[in-house]
Amino acid sequence: MSDSDHQPTPTNDASGDTPTTKPAGSANAKKRKAKRGPASPRASVNVDRSTPLHQSRVFAMQALYEDDLTHHGLDEILQHVGIDRRRELIEFFADIEEQAGKIIETVAYLARNADSDHPAAAMTTFNEAADKAIRGLTESEEPVDRDLADTYLSIVRNRIEAAVNRMLARYRDGMETRLREALTEIAQTPPAVSLWDDEDDKPSGLYIDEKLTALETGTARDLKTTIANEERESLSTLMDILRRTEVLARGVESNLAEIDPYIEKAAPAFPIPQLASIDRAVLRVAVYELFYQPEVPFKVAINEAVEVSKHFGGPNSGKFVNGVLRTISGRLPEERRKSPAKA
Repeated sequence: MSDSDHQPTPTNDASGDTPTTKPAGSANAKKRKAKRGPASPRASVNVDRSTPLHQSRVFAMQALYEDDLTHHGLDEILQHVGIDRRRELIEFFADIEEQAGKIIETVAYLARNADSDHPAAAMTTFNEAADKAIRGLTESEEPVDRDLADTYLSIVRNRIEAAVNRMLARYRDGMETRLREALTEIAQTPPAVSLWDDEDDKPSGLYIDEKLTALETGTARDLKTTIANEERESLSTLMDILRRTEVLARGVESNLAEIDPYIEKAAPAFPIPQLASIDRAVLRVAVYELFYQPEVPFKVAINEAVEVSKHFGGPNSGKFVNGVLRTISGRLPEERRKSPAKA
């Protein structure tokens, strides 16, 4: 996301005063500062990017940003955000189910076609090939934390890939045990006794008994169940994220006449139209939460906005947004400022 149509975000100090050229001969000011002593550390709130609330703020900011630059209209933008995210999530689950299913089939094929005449070599070949197949589940995928905007999707991908990998690892270990037992049984079986399906039509690989087949089909069944449950839960959470995204974006749109004056008073040297579009969107969402959503702790609203601005904005965006919001939060009622530091 870029904002090449606007000037870089101005640097702002923590007090919220927009800096201009520093006056010369500020020795007295330095003396006063030294007399006061070092500033006491400000309590901070760690930003948890994994929460649905954080993702809602990111989506809302993106929707307002796009509306600001394209004028497509908030209705259309929010609709596309929902459609695109649901499609990406559904496609991911379908893809990983297909990949994992192929790995299950591959491991079973390796066991069925192990060389019974050379048991030690057969086990080495099976282990190496099976491990390589399972590693391919994630190695073939693009990085899962591609962008802050995809935080929720990345979390879902990480979680389900870890769960599927654990399932495949158990399956591979079970197949290894059964394959080793079958090879041992073949080595110890008198030639007169056949372990093949049909001595006249001897298959190229080992005869796989019912236990081995049951492990394969059972794992495939468990895989489908696990992925279906994860998909259902993830889509439900995504719908909650999108609902809150709409509340934030429409709340900003409906209260813009009251929100923008707060920003203008906190940064008088930078009128709203002159702010970078990204920072303008971030500030509007944060101010809406500060004044219209009392259930959101004010420190959380500020720190979340700073986190988003640092990622999407220019090099000074985080500092500027932090200064503006610190100034604005000073106007909040005392009881609002005492809200717990958790959202």
